[in-house]
Amino acid sequence: MSIFSNSRYVGSSITKITLPSGENRVYLGPHLPRFVGIRPGYSSEIFGSGDSLDNLSAQYLGSETFWWVIADINNLLFPEVDPVEDSGLNGLFIGRNLIIPPRQ
Repeated sequence: MSIFSNSRYVGSSITKITLPSGENRVYLGPHLPRFVGIRPGYSSEIFGSGDSLDNLSAQYLGSETFWWVIADINNLLFPEVDPVEDSGLNGLFIGRNLIIPPRQ
């Protein structure tokens, strides 16, 4: 299994397992989100009621499928909206300031 150089899984571990049946399987280990901070060309968006990462992704990045880019850049380990604002630095809640990268 190869990992493309621009994949979000770069740096993840690769585990190879042989099942009792003799079948080989390859699994990717977890990747840690990266916080890059705001840079020139990046936007800042306050996450509001009715917002979702896929809608913000469509608006700013041109496709809803890039929601994970916003999650990674903002170190969101729990990208589902948490109604409690004390969900910490790794959670998503109304009023959270999100960094949005420029469209590539």
